[in-house]
Order: sequence, then C-alpha cells, then structure tokens
Amino acid sequence: MGTIYEGKRVLEISDEKGMYCGKLLTMVGMEVIKIEPEEGDPQRLWGPFAGHVEDKERGCFWIYYNTGKKSVTLDIYSEKGKEIVKKLASEADVLIETLKPGKMAELGLGYDDIKAINPKIVYCSITAFGQDGPYAQWNASSDIIPYAIAGNMNECGRPGFGYAPLNIGRNFTYNAAGLYSAVAILAFVRQAVNTGEGGYLDTAAIETAALWRNEDMANGQRFPYKPDRKKVGSAPPFPPGGMYKCKDGSVFIVGMSQWRSLSEWMKEVGMDIGEFDDEKYKIANNDNPDVCSHSDELNALVAALCQNYTKDELYKEGLRWHIPIVPMNSPEDVYNDEHFNERGFFVRVNHPIAGETNYPGAPAKLTATPLTVDQAAPLLGSANEEVLGTL
Repeated sequence: MGTIYEGKRVLEISDEKGMYCGKLLTMVGMEVIKIEPEEGDPQRLWGPFAGHVEDKERGCFWIYYNTGKKSVTLDIYSEKGKEIVKKLASEADVLIETLKPGKMAELGLGYDDIKAINPKIVYCSITAFGQDGPYAQWNASSDIIPYAIAGNMNECGRPGFGYAPLNIGRNFTYNAAGLYSAVAILAFVRQAVNTGEGGYLDTAAIETAALWRNEDMANGQRFPYKPDRKKVGSAPPFPPGGMYKCKDGSVFIVGMSQWRSLSEWMKEVGMDIGEFDDEKYKIANNDNPDVCSHSDELNALVAALCQNYTKDELYKEGLRWHIPIVPMNSPEDVYNDEHFNERGFFVRVNHPIAGETNYPGAPAKLTATPLTVDQAAPLLGSANEEVLGTL
C-alpha cells in the first residue's frame, strides 16, 4: 500500500527547530535526507541516553525527532559541500533549513539560488523570529525564548503564590512551528505538481506561539485585562477547579459550575462543608460572586476530598457525579492506557544501537494511504553511499 507523497524528496538542514517538520513529512511518505555535519548534529548528544550511555547514536531526543529519515554527512560550508547541496536540491521537492536568517543566501544556497536551478522547489525556513523584523538576528538558544516573548508564559504557573511563569514543555514552540510548516509545505507541493512552481515559506516560531494564545490575543484588545496564570491550581474566575493531589498522583478537575455536585459528593462521604452547603454557592453560574470570593476555601475542600481516592477512582466518581475529572498521567500510565492500546497508537520501532521501544504513532488514521512511523532514526552518515554515490 502506497503513501500519499511517495516519491517526493526532502532535504533537511536543520537543528531542533525543523526536525519535527521533517519527521511529519516522513509520515506522509516523503523521503527525508537529513544533512548533518561530519561530526553529527549537536542534538545527537542531547540526553537522556538509551542505556544511560552517552553516545551519538543513543540520544533519545535525536532518535525520536528523526525517525524515518536518512542521514548524510556533509560540510555545507565548504565549496564541495555547497555544490553537493545544489546537486541534491536540483532534484528535490522540498528544502527545510533553520540557519540564522540570511546565512543560506550567504552560502549561495538561499531560496533564489535554489529556485534558479529548480523552480518547483518548496523552500522552508524555520527560525525563532522570522527572516526580518527587529528580533530576526537574535540568538534564541531555547524555544522558551519565543514562547515567553509571545506572552504564553505569562499565563502559565500557579496564581497567587509568587511562582515564576512556567514553560509548557520541552520543544513545544518549535514543534508547533514544525507542524504549521509541514501543513504549508504539503499545500505548496501540490501547487508545484499542478503549476511547476514551488515557493518560499518563512516560519517564525514566535508567531506560532502567539497564534496558539488563541482568544486571549483578541479578547485582550476588546476587554483590557491581565489574564490569570491557569496552568496549575484553580483557574479564576471559575473556581473550584484545577490540579489536585490524590493517593497515586494528581488529577485535574474542571470544577466551574460544579459545586452542587461536588458538595453532594462530599456530604455523601461524610465531609463537613459548613456554610458552603448553602444554596447560594450552588447556583450554576461561572461568575457566581459567592463562589469566586471563596475560591481558596472551596479548593481546600476539593483537595481534602481527592486525597481519599486514586486517580482511577476519582475518574469513575466524576462519571457518576457528572464532573469532568481527568488523571494527570505519567508516560508509563499512557503506555498502559487501554484506550491508546486498543486504537494501536503506539508502534514498536527497533533502533540498531538504542534498541526497541514504543514510539507514538500517527495521530490520524487514513484508510487507503496510512501515515507511517515504522523506521528508526538513522545512524550517522548511514545513507552517504546511497544518496551521494549517484551524484
């Protein structure tokens, strides 16, 4: 059974900003040639390491983000290396690069240079701030930088406890930039098939991060306010709710407008909720002033309730009381989750050095042309003869 974009070739000259984009393109059947320096991508040495052995072929970050690709080692800064890149690009469909803005053009490998020898090329630059603008030449050493500047960290972290803003997780912003880039690349490739002309994509991770703020970016202009941090703890102005400790971990409860059910549950198990059994607290209104003005006390009661249950027990009680309660799962919990396993989400991939392990599979199931995640990340330079031997 074929894949959607089988026969299309991608050249990837990227660090962590573009690796996810290339990975996604392998899933739709494109051949992705990962061009690395002769000593290997620096990201190969990002831990943790399989087997706790620091080695270029064991870095878990690199292994995950480069499944399905082919590795070619090349010094793109040398004259010979630049000529080889041009030869490869002359027959490629896509080129992804994440160098500092203007650097590829300086090397004679910019979009105009490649377009001159291959008009159908889809050329994608993924950087922290884009190719122009006041921040373009800034060195964003981490995806936290565009994430923070776009305003997202201002909303992450527990409010009212003096906690610093928090980052959502490793490489999130660059993954998002890679996702949007992949979508745009697929559209441009179809255009190239139809018209014979590709195009240039300038993806700025900072704009991706700002886009993912969604309604807050628009609402802040219409209704000036300072949004509360809402990643952890309650999410004012809709208490009670948030993350709570339980016997075997934590759960997240969407408690807004749920105090009637929560209070009945507490009384059923013998909890004394005192004045909060009053009907005025049970009015199903997200901005009920009686509830909002006593958020700390209400959250304390919910926290006391949760300490008597496991995650699974709380989830099932939530179903009984029609309260949205979700477990905060660890990776091990996710691997063992019956829903993921019944749908066949995880796939076994065997790396020749790091060994066999479960990998997240395709997030969408296509019938005739399924997305694939079945090939391990390549060993350094393992495709040199295959790719360069024919030039």
